[in-house]
Amino acid sequence: MEIVLIVIIIVLAVIGLLSMYYLNKKVEHKSALIKSLQKEISQVSESTAVNQNKVQTLYNQMRQIEGRIDQLSLKEPSQQMYRHAVKLVKSGACINDVVESCGLSRGEAELIMLLNKMGSGETGVWKNDIG
Repeated sequence: MEIVLIVIIIVLAVIGLLSMYYLNKKVEHKSALIKSLQKEISQVSESTAVNQNKVQTLYNQMRQIEGRIDQLSLKEPSQQMYRHAVKLVKSGACINDVVESCGLSRGEAELIMLLNKMGSGETGVWKNDIG
């Protein structure tokens, strides 16, 4: 009977050792998996930070471009004013009409009239450059 007890104890000890070995291998595998996932999370975090910087840079560039567009839009009405003055001069308006209608100084209106005369063939210089 003692031999049977000893054999049972030995079998139980072997089963216990095998179970511990199996569980240890599972823990090692899970630990390696956790380390791998932590590494991936770290890489994603770093990539996210880089992408956030890129997005911020692009956003800043977009804001600068919008500012430039706004500046150019503000300049456009004056260009329209000069185009209108050229049309008036070409239609035969006098200097006073150009000054009053377009809000130009007398010197600007005179310059437009002079350039129009030069472009109309009277001097042959700068033909078709205005308008």
